Amino acid sequence: MEDKTRLHSDAKWTTLLLLILLEETAGLEYASYYQDHMVLQRAPQRALLWGYGRQIGDPVTVDVSGKGSVHTRIIKYTNGTGGVWQVKLPAVYDAGPFNITAFSPEGNVSIDDVLFGDVWMCSGQTDMAFPMSKVTNSTNEIHRSAEYKDIRILKPKEYQSATALDDLKGFDINWAAPSNESLYNFSAICWLFGEYLYSQIRHPIGLIQVSFPEATHFSPESIPPIDQESWNGMIYPLSHMVTYGIIWYQGSGNLKSDYNYGYDFIVMMSNIRSLYRSKTLNETSSSMPFGIVQMGPITVPAYAGQAADFRWSQSFDYGVVPNGRLTGAFMAVTTDLVDPQSPYGQDHPRCKQPVSARLVLGALNIAYGDKDVEFEGPYPNGITFVRNATKLMRIQYNQIIVVRSRSGFVFCCSSESSEKCYDTDKHIPAPILFHDQTSVTISYADCGTDWVVGISYDWSGSPCEAYEQCAIYSRDSGLPALPISTDGLGILGLLETIYLYPTGRQVVF
Repeated sequence: MEDKTRLHSDAKWTTLLLLILLEETAGLEYASYYQDHMVLQRAPQRALLWGYGRQIGDPVTVDVSGKGSVHTRIIKYTNGTGGVWQVKLPAVYDAGPFNITAFSPEGNVSIDDVLFGDVWMCSGQTDMAFPMSKVTNSTNEIHRSAEYKDIRILKPKEYQSATALDDLKGFDINWAAPSNESLYNFSAICWLFGEYLYSQIRHPIGLIQVSFPEATHFSPESIPPIDQESWNGMIYPLSHMVTYGIIWYQGSGNLKSDYNYGYDFIVMMSNIRSLYRSKTLNETSSSMPFGIVQMGPITVPAYAGQAADFRWSQSFDYGVVPNGRLTGAFMAVTTDLVDPQSPYGQDHPRCKQPVSARLVLGALNIAYGDKDVEFEGPYPNGITFVRNATKLMRIQYNQIIVVRSRSGFVFCCSSESSEKCYDTDKHIPAPILFHDQTSVTISYADCGTDWVVGISYDWSGSPCEAYEQCAIYSRDSGLPALPISTDGLGILGLLETIYLYPTGRQVVF
């Protein structure tokens, strides 16, 4: 009996000692996404670090090995118990790796193997979540990734919250260098973007995948809070992380709201920029670059009819990005990247490499200021009648072009001159008859005696005959021509100027 009593007493003391030790070690902490192997934003911005502490008023010193120290104090945590601290680190140009240690009377805590580079967030729906393990040539792509040890990845767990959270609730992938294990379920678009970008800028890159397949991430201020779960639980918590830019790949789930999408996206983009700048004490740029993937080929009958209008709304009815409403942004056109044999559905093609490569061109021009990089495909800059010809139209482009197929153009015809393309169901294909280096010629003869009230190019769910086989591409960059329609604001103004003198009862725009 005495032995049992002593054993019970020893167990109680052991448990009490463990609780005391746990309490002591639960003092000074970093927020959850400050981890070993991470990437912090490089100079000229100053990276922000924050964390938790117990003793309000205690001093905290944060030291970056070889780059100096910064000081702060623990203040009361208004959104929880205990206290929090926050510092701006010295501006660091060197890549590292560095050790970063926070000291206080409660103890110290370190993160190791920290690099300084550019931090990019990758967000959106199912196509952004599409993993490296499913991408075309996945085995070789993942194997080759081991060459890029200065790229680090992070994937928070999907989490929903009714209120905005300061910190994340867990991770599917902690900060890590690329490996077979870490990349297997990481976003293919995100990784390949980072890999191709690194080959150009040659300094570390941090990639954070924040995708939520069933939601849009629109901020509560932009639309009714139907998607506020994802915003509060994933986008908001990372707002203290100084971020260089964001790439965005929206899924087909928003096709039915295409008329509001352009406005909603602009508001969301503005809200993210404002939030991240405020929470990082003005270190994240107020014009933080946004890369947008335009909706790819859509074959599902329920969505295909809306895909073209949705693509147009993604550019806020300009057809090109950046524009007067979407500033500091760039867009990758992907309508030609068809994959009819994809085991994941034709609307989820496996060929993510060209998507990321096209995004990188936009990033180099818009985000990194290399204006010599061409990141947009050909776009019409003039339309004329062919002299001494009947019912022929020449469409001039702003770049030297190559023609890979003859389909894509469609005339809208109507017996009423006041109708627009969306008013009439008489849409007549107009194959390319011939072309030169900067223009194509098509015929509207099949409209007969009807008025030609509009024209479109690649204006359907899946307009291209085969992979990278739309009609018109840039000779120099290899980028596809942008989808257009005279019912959109961008090209409409051009056509109204040109078609002042139609011959006979032929053409009105």
